[in-house]
Amino acid sequence: MSVDEILNIVKGISGCSECDVDDVEEWLLCDSNDQGFQIMTNDEILERVVDEQQEAEEDDSETGEGMEDETVSKDPYNYTAHIELITTCQTVGDLLELRQSRENMSKLFPLTPELWLSWLKDEVSLADSDPASKQAVIELFERAVGDYLFKTKDKGLDLTMLSITSCHNYSSQFSPD
Repeated sequence: MSVDEILNIVKGISGCSECDVDDVEEWLLCDSNDQGFQIMTNDEILERVVDEQQEAEEDDSETGEGMEDETVSKDPYNYTAHIELITTCQTVGDLLELRQSRENMSKLFPLTPELWLSWLKDEVSLADSDPASKQAVIELFERAVGDYLFKTKDKGLDLTMLSITSCHNYSSQFSPD
């Protein structure tokens, strides 16, 4: 469609009778810079949405976990940075980074009962019938019990229930069917 054809159509619209060629060319130039409303095929829409989601995820990962990880690296005794990194890893679902972050924090600080329980629950849910993974959970459990902050009265029931659940899950995997 040419500029003259567009101009003839626009002049037929109420309130646009004084538009000229320069106006139409300016609109077209504006549309080429900022495409605004477009008629697109389903494939084009899907491609654009996927690209925007990927860009958003890249931005999130660059500003989220990377910043906390950098803060922990620069100041390993920053308790809050460790907590933020663990929380971010849980949110993102990065299991390897989550495990490493928990290990690093546990080497520097005694963990709260909530941190131990969260860690144990994650590991129990991921443990399979492999004896090595079960042994790793048992060792983690022993570390938690040995940590002085874990020996609080209000978490005793949680710890007991977790251990009973863990034992039941493990024993049921070995029982003959």
